[in-house]
Amino acid sequence: KRGQLGLIAEDGHVYRLSADHSILKESGGAPRPKKVGVNKASTFAGFCKRHYNRLFAPIDTQALVPNQQQAALYAYLGICREYFVKENAIAVLGKT
Repeated sequence: KRGQLGLIAEDGHVYRLSADHSILKESGGAPRPKKVGVNKASTFAGFCKRHYNRLFAPIDTQALVPNQQQAALYAYLGICREYFVKENAIAVLGKT
C-alpha cells in the first residue's frame, strides 16, 4: 500500500475493475472502474500477514522493475486471489 499503489493513489483511493453482479447487470456484462480505498484494493485474507509479507516483499517493498520474479509474483497473487474468491463463492452458494 505504501509501495506501488501509493504512487497512483489519489486521496488514498485507486480505481479497479469491478464485476459485481449489480454492475454487470447495469452495464450489460461489462466490468466498470470502481473507486476503492488502497487498503481494499489489493488485499484478501488468503494469506496470513507473516507469510504474505515474506512471499510478496519483492513487489510490496521494492520499486517496480519489470523482471521475471515480480511478474511471477503478480501473476501468482492474482491466481491466489481468484481461487480464494471462487472458493468463498462456492461456500456461500452451498449454504443457500
